[in-house]
Amino acid sequence: MMFTLLLALGSALAADTDGDGWDDDTVHPDANVPTSVVIGADAYVGAYATIGEHAVLGDGCVVGVRATVGPRAVLGDGVVVSRNTIIQHDARIGEGTVLGRSVDIGAFAVIGSNSAVQYAARLAAATLIGDFVVLGSLTELGEGATVADRTIIARSTQVGAHARIGDASAAVIGPEVRIGAHAVIAGRSRLRKQVTVGAHSRVGDGVRIGRDGIVGESARLGADSRLESGVTVEPCGVLPQDGVLSRTTTLEATCTPATLIDRGAGVHGWSDGHPAASCEAYRRPSDTLARSYGGYAGSGVYRLTLDGETVDAVLIDYWAPTTDGI
Repeated sequence: MMFTLLLALGSALAADTDGDGWDDDTVHPDANVPTSVVIGADAYVGAYATIGEHAVLGDGCVVGVRATVGPRAVLGDGVVVSRNTIIQHDARIGEGTVLGRSVDIGAFAVIGSNSAVQYAARLAAATLIGDFVVLGSLTELGEGATVADRTIIARSTQVGAHARIGDASAAVIGPEVRIGAHAVIAGRSRLRKQVTVGAHSRVGDGVRIGRDGIVGESARLGADSRLESGVTVEPCGVLPQDGVLSRTTTLEATCTPATLIDRGAGVHGWSDGHPAASCEAYRRPSDTLARSYGGYAGSGVYRLTLDGETVDAVLIDYWAPTTDGI
């Protein structure tokens, strides 16, 4: 019995050759891992890796050479962190997710399970990535950006701060796409290579945008509409549901911001002097509706000219325009 105990103690001491309190089969002797870290079964931390205080590594996690996991970050079971990747403090990585080489994950970012973030992608602070998402190499996501489950974003794409990609259905974003801040790309949408979507724009469910297509700032593309290759929707332009915009068709759209004003005796008008009689909802807007005009950039009352016809419209919280009868 004494011989068996001494043999077990000798094996334990031999496994921790650098005296850092970690078995060398779990933490490489040249890694920096404080004792406050929680490491699951069959996990491994490679040479020169750094793990911050109170971080959690689930069962079967692998942290590569010279990778960094910040304080209080949590890695689920089976997560792979490749060499030179940095995970900032308080980030959360779901089980089975693989982070490629030289990836940078911002503080408080959340990545769901079974996702893949490829070489040198950059996720800013507080980004939210769903399950089964693929982010291509050199992709950049701005602060607070959201990517829904099963969405695919190809290489070298840039997504602005607080943009939203996908919803209940996945979106597919091609390579070298540029998506502006606060833009929304709905599910089932498909954006081809080198598409540009301006800030505060809305791309509806099932939209198709061809290569080199441009959607200007605060533009609206209705569900299942199609923008063919190399075509531009001007800022504040509106492409209706199921609409098609090609090189042989034109969408004349202007958008003049205006303010609904009270002219007394229950009569309202626009700040540019035009009456607001065409929109019943704007004649006697409730206080709640009136307050909504002060939301994000792009909210407000507008006079739109579509293919030569002038209509009064409102953009509430920068969502789709509504007019009488629509």
